[in-house]
Amino acid sequence: MKEVTTIALATLAVLSTSSSAPSSQPSQSSLSGPETVTARNTYRDALQLYYAQGLTAREGAVWLNVPEPRVPHLRYQALLRLQAAVLSRLRPKHSH
Repeated sequence: MKEVTTIALATLAVLSTSSSAPSSQPSQSSLSGPETVTARNTYRDALQLYYAQGLTAREGAVWLNVPEPRVPHLRYQALLRLQAAVLSRLRPKHSH
């Protein structure tokens, strides 16, 4: 499962519009503390905090500055977005 998670995080980083590289720890560009997290990075950060850092929903909520019950939802939404992005890149493009 850890290998799948690593692949998912790396893929999400590649598909992200952010220029920050994936790392084993939250980067300063994506996580500068509990009080400031950009909306664009929230989904990626939710995955990174949970899978790469091993933070609980409570700890992740502090970093993301969201209510604790929102953290699992953010992870789920991030995985759905990741899946959609990967599938859209795998589908052949139709030329007209």
